[in-house]
Amino acid sequence: MAVNFTELLENAELTEDVRTALQEAWESKISEAREELTAELREEFAQRYDHDKSQIVEAVDKFISEKVEAEISQIAEEKQSLANDRVKYTKAISEHAKVLDKFVTEMVAKEVKELRADRVRTSEHVSKLDDFDNERIPTIMQFAAAYNFSQMLSIQAGVKKDMVYPLSFLAAIDYKPNEKISFKGGIGTKPTIAAFGFGILFNQLQLNIAAQVHQILGWSPDFSITYQFQ
Repeated sequence: MAVNFTELLENAELTEDVRTALQEAWESKISEAREELTAELREEFAQRYDHDKSQIVEAVDKFISEKVEAEISQIAEEKQSLANDRVKYTKAISEHAKVLDKFVTEMVAKEVKELRADRVRTSEHVSKLDDFDNERIPTIMQFAAAYNFSQMLSIQAGVKKDMVYPLSFLAAIDYKPNEKISFKGGIGTKPTIAAFGFGILFNQLQLNIAAQVHQILGWSPDFSITYQFQ
């Protein structure tokens, strides 16, 4: 636009002074228009900045408020849940304590009852022992014999008589398939007894494992390790 205006001035038949005055007036007008436009743009940008700034501040404040409210609500819920769990735990502990107290009381009462019954039985036995005129010394008579069928198989048999208890019959068998392994078994009467076991020999070390069934006492395991010095 400025170039076109300058060309018009050059083509026009004007004096140099008039051309200069028009050129200066045109440039002054252009400068004023530019300054007015710049001022308007600055004012518009300032208004937009203030408007955008207020919206940003409002949005940030709303975001922070929502987050804080959500965190406070979650903390309150967790606190309430913790309080409920604590109440439940206290109630459960109280119930368990009552059950434990009842169990301990019942067990103590049972033990005391059994103790009193044992004392009564002991007193009865002591009273019966006091009735004997003379104290009896235990006397046991036993007879046994063994027979070797071979180097691998042998049997033993015998009888045992206790002066207080009935006559007992005992029998046993010993089988050695080789020098390292042996099997043993036996039975007895009054009371009825059955036993079985085996042994393993490792040079000077011998390992024996056996089990016995007693008519009154039940199962009785047996385990032994024997080392023979040369």
